[in-house]
Amino acid sequence: MDELIDSIRVAVAPSATADQRAAGVAACRALLTALGAEVGKPFTPTSVGVTPPARPLGGLSVDQALDLAIAKLRSMIPAESMPTTPTASLAIPFVGVPKGTP
Repeated sequence: MDELIDSIRVAVAPSATADQRAAGVAACRALLTALGAEVGKPFTPTSVGVTPPARPLGGLSVDQALDLAIAKLRSMIPAESMPTTPTASLAIPFVGVPKGTP
């Protein structure tokens, strides 16, 4: 029970991240559900129907997640600013270092 209250304390802090706030919301729901739980039964968040937040990208491989991120970023760029022809790749010539120099 203390863990739930601690996550609510963290969630209401001004510097709380979105994940911390989501955990606080889940903790509040768990506490509200616990108030309606049967007397004498042990309380755990999963015993009262509170499940951890879903991971929408949990089933994706790293390559799929990167492809999704690239597609999303490309969609944010206006079409008129996208290059119409492929640009030349960057070529950096290799310069050898003479032997005997530190």
